[in-house]
This record gives sequence, structure tokens and C-alpha cells, in this order.
Amino acid sequence: MQNLARIVFGILLISSCKTALFDAEPGVAQQTFPAALQGSYYIKVPSSFFKRVTITDTVYLFIAPSYFETRDSNATKVTQLDEQTGLRLVNGKHYVLTSHDSEYPQYWNYTLIEPTKKGARFYAFIEEKNTPLPSYFKRSFVAVTNAGDSVFAYQPNDKQLGAYIEKVLRKKDALELVRIQR
Repeated sequence: MQNLARIVFGILLISSCKTALFDAEPGVAQQTFPAALQGSYYIKVPSSFFKRVTITDTVYLFIAPSYFETRDSNATKVTQLDEQTGLRLVNGKHYVLTSHDSEYPQYWNYTLIEPTKKGARFYAFIEEKNTPLPSYFKRSFVAVTNAGDSVFAYQPNDKQLGAYIEKVLRKKDALELVRIQR
């Protein structure tokens, strides 16, 4: 299971970056994944994510109406849409998967999920050096890490989040999911 988590989250979280924290869930809660996203996928790892790492295992993702399942040869992890992990519709067109942050559980991490012709793309909201996040959202101080870095939480509203998705996030690298045809 650790290999699976390391692969999936390692792809989304580049080692020198961390996920952005948000103080609220955006948009309108969805009880189920839309039909356009439901199905079986394999994860296509872009070579730009791992230049020195060889991934020898294929990671599969299955999106059902109310949960998603990640699977490799070692383990399977099922994640339900519930109070810990939610699907939100922002501005009537962007699906954002939200989950409580593991280190700061009162805050949320976001991942944009976008259907494509061949499958789907996942975009992680990453806070990196010279991040444009403060240009789009107000932020508040959360803590100082053991390494001396400041941690901030962003205060989203749907209009700002939609603008950030369109102007910044969709221009970044995404995790490609290729639909498995049955």
C-alpha cells in the first residue's frame, strides 16, 4: 500500500513542493462523480515528473459513482466521497476533489479533475516558490514548520478559484489518466 500511495501522491506532489492549504471547500457539493469521469483508467506517468525514478508497476484507478479506487500489484485503496473527501463543482464547470490535509486536518487540499477525450487529467494545487496563489486568494498564517518555513492557508471564493484554474493551473503539468475501453 505504501508503494501505491507513494506513486500516486508522488506524482501529484513534486518533492520540492507542497500542496496548498485552503480554509474551506469550494463550490457545490456533489454526491457522485459525473458519468464523464466514471470508469477504469491507468495512470500515465509523464517523464518530466520522474527523471531518475523508474516505475515498474502500473497504477490503475477506478472511479465509481460514490468512490474511487486506486490499485497496483501490491494493494488496493478505496476512497469514499464523505466528510473527509469530497467532490465539488466550482462555477458550474470545474470538478475539484477536496480532502482534509493530513498534517493540518482543519484545512483542505484540492485537486482539479478534468475529463478529456482519452480519459482525464488531475491537476494538483501546489504551493511552490514564487507561487501565484497569493495573487488570487487572501491567505492567513497557519504555522512555522520544523525547517523554519511558514505555512499559509488560502481563503478561496468560487470566482477567484475559477480564474486561478483557467489562467494558471490548467497551464501546469497534469497527471494523465488513460481510459481503459471495455
